[in-house]
Amino acid sequence: WQHNHSKCKVCPITGLWRHNQSESKVCPTTGLWQHNHSKCKVCPTTGLWRHKQGKGKVCPTTGLWRHKQGKGKVCPTTGLWRHKQGKGKVCPTTGLWRHKQGKGKVCPTTGLWRHKQGKGKVCPTTGLWQHNYSKCKVCPTTGLWRHKQGKGKVCPTTGLWRHKQGKGKVCPTTGLWRHKQGKCKVCPTTGLWRHKQGKSKVCPTTGLRRHTQGKSKVCPKTGLWRHNQGKSKVCHTTG
Repeated sequence: WQHNHSKCKVCPITGLWRHNQSESKVCPTTGLWQHNHSKCKVCPTTGLWRHKQGKGKVCPTTGLWRHKQGKGKVCPTTGLWRHKQGKGKVCPTTGLWRHKQGKGKVCPTTGLWRHKQGKGKVCPTTGLWQHNYSKCKVCPTTGLWRHKQGKGKVCPTTGLWRHKQGKGKVCPTTGLWRHKQGKCKVCPTTGLWRHKQGKSKVCPTTGLRRHTQGKSKVCPKTGLWRHNQGKSKVCHTTG
């Protein structure tokens, strides 16, 4: 009889006895009926009670169950919910967690993800970010990294790129820089390189250029230099 039963054995709303109720309708811990519990205490999918769920299965903020959350909302490694993670821990594009990303995918300086960086900001060889490189290591014109440039494209002295040098600073034949050439290799007047000058334009003895020699030092007929002419080879009239 009802008065011989304890209060929790009969549902005060339906009047049904506990043994007539299905097992999931009564909480085995508190003895309360499912319809006497607040909505968030019983999972609408599994019918299990909140205190019977394992740690982390119910979000402490939203009260939603783990299996009711959308894909990627719960970290498969830490079990934490997406909205409990700090800013930048979840990639806004892939939805992957920071600790699931491979080394180098997150910039240690900006915290941005690799695929969110603009083209050329990440070195395709080393995987390092542009703002972690010194200014001279990245070409400001092409955006290429120094170690991706061919030999001679970067001046080893100034660190400037070949296409950033003024005309005449790089020898078009040898590819060497002007300040790396010896004094006699570059004409101080024209700025031309020695091997680009004609044979008679540079004195093989002094290394001086024809246009820096006085008028009488070069034979107007042969174009040879005076000190290379024998006594009879110099015109007695013109010198």
